[in-house]
Amino acid sequence: GSHSNPASPVVAGNAKVSGVIVDSDKKPVENLNVRLALISNSASKNLPENIRTALRLAIADTQTEFNTTTDKNGVYSFENVPYGRYSLSANNGNIGVLRAVEVSENETTLSTESLKPFGTVTGKVVAEDGKSSIYGAMVSVAESELRAFTNNEGVFTLKYIPVGTEYQLTASLNGYEQITSED
Repeated sequence: GSHSNPASPVVAGNAKVSGVIVDSDKKPVENLNVRLALISNSASKNLPENIRTALRLAIADTQTEFNTTTDKNGVYSFENVPYGRYSLSANNGNIGVLRAVEVSENETTLSTESLKPFGTVTGKVVAEDGKSSIYGAMVSVAESELRAFTNNEGVFTLKYIPVGTEYQLTASLNGYEQITSED
């Protein structure tokens, strides 16, 4: 009898993931690069660093990033995508798409995505005293693989964030308590 290993981050199964990207006038967007990237196993956040590294290496053996281009109808599709949680992104510099995707069925068809203008988020990470800057903290956007690190003044800049959407930011650094924005 075979039994599954509950600690394994890789779930059996492959899927075809497809969708359509249109512009603000609902016209198909051709030749747009679309990227599907595995969001690392969220359960691994609370694990010790050495185990997290081992998990990352285990995940690195499977293909975790897929790239394709939309056709003249704005259609993109990815074949043989392992089940999991992914970040879907597409942009041509100033407009784009960013969303989380759960791949858990053989055929995952995504809703039509409309390109939105991109913005940049800049902020500052400080210690509890409200004054001391935190250098080298990683600031990440929930449900995506967007990351930035704070400079020696505690300032970070995140690019390629679609305008008009609320995102949750998390700042983390070894030795400090992780903080997450409210919305």
